[in-house]
Amino acid sequence: MLHDIPDGDDETRLHRAFLLTLGREPSAKEFAVLRGYFSKLSADLNHDTNAAKSLLNSALEQAPVTPATAAALVCAARTLFNTDNFITRE
Repeated sequence: MLHDIPDGDDETRLHRAFLLTLGREPSAKEFAVLRGYFSKLSADLNHDTNAAKSLLNSALEQAPVTPATAAALVCAARTLFNTDNFITRE
C-alpha cells in the first residue's frame, strides 16, 4: 500500500515498487529511467507543494517522507501500473 512506504532511501523504495508491480528485477536501463523520472518529479514537486499535496490522500500525510517525495512515489507507481508488463502477463 502507498501509505505503507518502506524505510530506506528513494532508490530502495523505487526498487521495491518495481519488484512488487512487475515481479522481477529491473534492468539497469529500466531502473535508470524510473529513477530519472522520479528525480525530475520530486524536484518539480518540491517547488509546487500544492501540486504535491493534490496527489496525496490523508493516509499519506503520516508518511515518513516529504509531500513532494510521496507524490513523486505515487506518480512512479502509477507509471509502473501503466506498463504493458504490468497489464499483460505472458
